[in-house]
Amino acid sequence: MANGIGGFLPGPGKPNLLDVANEPNNVDGNWFQFSLFSLAGNIDYNYDGKYIVTATVRRDGSSRFGYNTQYGTFYSGSLAWNIAEENFMKGGKVDVLKLRASAGTSGNDQIGRYTSRTTFTFTPYNGETTTGPGNFGDPNLSWEQNFNYGVGLEFAAFNSRLRGLVDYYSRTTTDLLLGKQLSFSTGANAVTGNLGEMVNTGFEFELAYDVIRNENLKWTVQGNLNLYDNEVKKLDGTDQLFVASNFYTVLEIGEEVNTFFLPRYAGVNPANGEALYYDTEGNITNVADGNEVALSGKSPFARFDGSFNTNIEYKGIDLSANFYFKYGNYTYNIVEQNMLSDGDNAVNSNQRLDAFNYWREPGDVNVLPRPFSNANQTSDRFLQDASYIRLRSVQLGYTIPKKFLEKTSLQNIRFYLAGTNLWTYAPYFKGDPEVGIGSGETQGANVIPGEFNLYSYPTTRNISFGVDVKF
Repeated sequence: MANGIGGFLPGPGKPNLLDVANEPNNVDGNWFQFSLFSLAGNIDYNYDGKYIVTATVRRDGSSRFGYNTQYGTFYSGSLAWNIAEENFMKGGKVDVLKLRASAGTSGNDQIGRYTSRTTFTFTPYNGETTTGPGNFGDPNLSWEQNFNYGVGLEFAAFNSRLRGLVDYYSRTTTDLLLGKQLSFSTGANAVTGNLGEMVNTGFEFELAYDVIRNENLKWTVQGNLNLYDNEVKKLDGTDQLFVASNFYTVLEIGEEVNTFFLPRYAGVNPANGEALYYDTEGNITNVADGNEVALSGKSPFARFDGSFNTNIEYKGIDLSANFYFKYGNYTYNIVEQNMLSDGDNAVNSNQRLDAFNYWREPGDVNVLPRPFSNANQTSDRFLQDASYIRLRSVQLGYTIPKKFLEKTSLQNIRFYLAGTNLWTYAPYFKGDPEVGIGSGETQGANVIPGEFNLYSYPTTRNISFGVDVKF
């Protein structure tokens, strides 16, 4: 066997990574390979700026999939009719009127590099190098496929003073790449397979209007709104599939993806301070032993989101502001569960001040459960509506008139004061409602951003002053 730092490695022909030696001495090692092969072609046709046609086809192969199913063929096409260029539209108040439609397929291979392979692992154990199951593979694991279609209308009128668009889209995803939970007795947590089908539909609206537009003053308002709907249509031979990446959500036919699946919290027993729960039949009990119910309509997906912007320019002074809002999404607040631990984490972790508002004597109501009782279990007690509106950015600036720069080499000087995330209204969520976005919490398979929060750094509030100089 090969001799490694701090111990022995498995031997010739095996991956001699330092951390699999017995008695490792603070070492680590990894070795990965991945390849993607693609061929693509496209056709574009434009007739007199009125009729536009595009078509594409591509062939992709990914080493992430099984040997039998590594390749997939995908296509797309789109049509556009620029109605405003037609003769019967000339001379009117409509500047832009474009109708478009598109349809096509695409593939997703975002799984682990060796998910389709059955693998074993080396690990040090009790001073010896040992092996164990690493992954249960599927040689027929294949591309997750999306079929998308949509229609839209773009318009501008009154010398482009009014502008906007309306879009409708539908995306059907088949052969969903999901981790199916296994019994721990198998030696692995889950196996990835093409396990289902879901449909996403929605509308997108965008509108902008120049309220005032003259030589000295311009005021523009703009907004957009996105409406969503998501539904699981099929699963692998079942009506319900537990999500292997966490213990909070479930996939169920007819529900949204990652619908929360939790015991239901029923408050505190005023007689003895114990936490109360609902069983599957709606009866109140002091036991949360897995009698769970799917919380229909409560998922990390929002019903809608959007933004509102305004911008004013007057004789070198400019003021802009942007608001963003999101409604109808739920987040499991793990941070609050830890901070209101009902005594469980009081010794080793900080607790919030309101953690002291707990049951002390018979008759206490509107309080937390008695410390060290049957509370702080995973339940919808910590499932919170994460809807919010936030002042994303605001900026005030002043540009020095060019006449004062004529005798200099400078073309432009602008002073500005800017702020980001200055105000947030989230009436039902304790903490930052944008948890899990762009952080390590989003990296697990089947985890939707915002599904739960851990300890990601909150969104930063920032105020800055600056000078833009152009030579």
